[in-house]
Amino acid sequence: MKRTLLKVLSLCLLLAVLAGGASALAEPHLRKLTLWLGATYATAVEGLEHDTWYEILSVKSSKPKVLKVRFDDGGTLVDLKPLRPGKSTVTVTYMEDDDSHTVSATYKVKKYPKPFAWIKVNGKSVNLKKKKFAVTYDDYRKKNVKVQFKLKKGWRIANLPLSTWNDSESSEATWKNGDTIELPMDRNAFLGIELRKGDDTFSYALNFFRDLPGE
Repeated sequence: MKRTLLKVLSLCLLLAVLAGGASALAEPHLRKLTLWLGATYATAVEGLEHDTWYEILSVKSSKPKVLKVRFDDGGTLVDLKPLRPGKSTVTVTYMEDDDSHTVSATYKVKKYPKPFAWIKVNGKSVNLKKKKFAVTYDDYRKKNVKVQFKLKKGWRIANLPLSTWNDSESSEATWKNGDTIELPMDRNAFLGIELRKGDDTFSYALNFFRDLPGE
């Protein structure tokens, strides 16, 4: 159960990162990103003060046949599930310090864009027909990993985040395409590939899980 939760958290983190930025300086708004069929996403209200408490009260999709939305009671994240190509406006009502507010954003849902010519992990090609958005390696026992990828025309790298963690500590860094990366033997690891093409964004997750005590 715990390992499954870590997988979900690492993938959600990657899919949400692209539009994060320095939003704390902006007006309250919903995190925006391009939605691709076959994946699920999470969005949140951004632009609030760092110490501000808020809770989502309601969520509505203007075209529920294009984009399905849901949230957990008392939560701060909105789950987005693309159903078919199109556009849908998501409206969120939330409570912030005893006052209710409303924000909205229009999301594009598109067909899977096939941004990679290939991805290789330790020299072995990833099956992108089956692993379109993420690949997970359980009980990873090597000290290092080498990830290489080639993009199709028009796509460019926006960021390559790297996270390692266990129950007591974590760290954040970046990595480079084709480098051999040392992974701590006592931590799980997450490598992200964040891409842009025009106004579109795309994220890919590579998860490396250790057989750690208690997991």
